[in-house]
Amino acid sequence: MKICIQTGNLFDRFGIERACGMIAEAGFEGVDLNLDKSISPADIRGGNYKGNCVFEKSPQEAADAWEPVWRALKKEGLEVCQAHSIYPSYVPGRPEVLEWTSRMHAAAVEYAEYTGCRFLVVHGIGVSPRDSSITQEKADELNMRLYGSLTGALKGKKLTVCHENLFTGSGPYFQGACADPHRAAAYIDELNRQAGREAFGLCVDTGHLNLLGIDFRTYAPVAGKRIRALHINDNLGNGDSHRIPFAGSFNWRSFLELLKETGYSGDLSFETFAQTDAACACDERLVLPTLRLIAETGRIFREILNG
Repeated sequence: MKICIQTGNLFDRFGIERACGMIAEAGFEGVDLNLDKSISPADIRGGNYKGNCVFEKSPQEAADAWEPVWRALKKEGLEVCQAHSIYPSYVPGRPEVLEWTSRMHAAAVEYAEYTGCRFLVVHGIGVSPRDSSITQEKADELNMRLYGSLTGALKGKKLTVCHENLFTGSGPYFQGACADPHRAAAYIDELNRQAGREAFGLCVDTGHLNLLGIDFRTYAPVAGKRIRALHINDNLGNGDSHRIPFAGSFNWRSFLELLKETGYSGDLSFETFAQTDAACACDERLVLPTLRLIAETGRIFREILNG
């Protein structure tokens, strides 16, 4: 059970080598690699995506493009514990986007496996009350098409592709893909049946649970051992603010007790980029102490789960 943090904003602010050094110095053992930085969500939504993603190139060219990251991580002794693929996977009314993103996810599977990564998070497709063009039945069909298209890429690999419990909207917020644990379990079980192994699992985002007011006491018993990865972050229930645990209103004691009951043995990955952004906005010298606090929180969580 490694203590990890996402790379995205740290790489953006400090550069790859310096950021990796800071992550290691703070006490993290691994990273959640932001492969989604390969292309912006705005470019996908705006139709400006073809020819603009590194995963459109050959596997070797993609590996070469990410080599500075891989080299810096190895230098600092950091593992790629999990990774986050590009998103969104689907844009309403434009089926060609799903076809393209499915190919990019398959290429991301290849690269993630190359790095030794164990879990790749791929966002699913949800229903928004503000969009009448997609029903729940249609979303189910699209999700099975999306994830089913990855079974070939996963064949012979150790990597697990993880769904994430998502939300839709920007206030009010509505349940998105896999926010309902029963639906998440149904997707995962059917896809694993098709793959012939546990090739699919669930990444639980604690911030999304809190934002939607979903009690983990009802979520955990249904999801159970399907929970393979985490995005650990907090908020006040009024925005997806990605704070450090205990800087919001999420019930961490209950969460850890229930997670332990599921037999969770994955890593503890923090998606707390807003906290380090806030530290940097105040004074760059506060970033490393903030990272140390997050890493120490992870070590305490690990002690509780292993105790």
